Amino acid sequence: MPQFSSHLSSAVLGVSNILHLQQFHAQLIQHALHRHDYWVARLIAFCTRFHAPSDYTCRIFDSTHQPGVMVFTNMLRYYSKCGGNSEILTLFEEMQRCGLKPDCALYQYY
Repeated sequence: MPQFSSHLSSAVLGVSNILHLQQFHAQLIQHALHRHDYWVARLIAFCTRFHAPSDYTCRIFDSTHQPGVMVFTNMLRYYSKCGGNSEILTLFEEMQRCGLKPDCALYQYY
């Protein structure tokens, strides 16, 4: 997990709806952490929980230039929970083109 201020650690605990998610996302941008895989994965996980709009969630995913397995896994979960079934295979193939292999969390989930 990356180093972050106590302010951010308490802020992440307060994310309980889409508005709080957007406020937390803004704080990550202010601290230049919004492209870090750990935080991108967390943001996408919150998007899944709150059924955030797909354009917002895709912008978060696209903000990282080389997403890791954790980011791909959370984005695949988002699509499966929030109605993006047609995007799942495309994203999985993109993950493989990047040379990444699914981890046990992805296999357990599906």
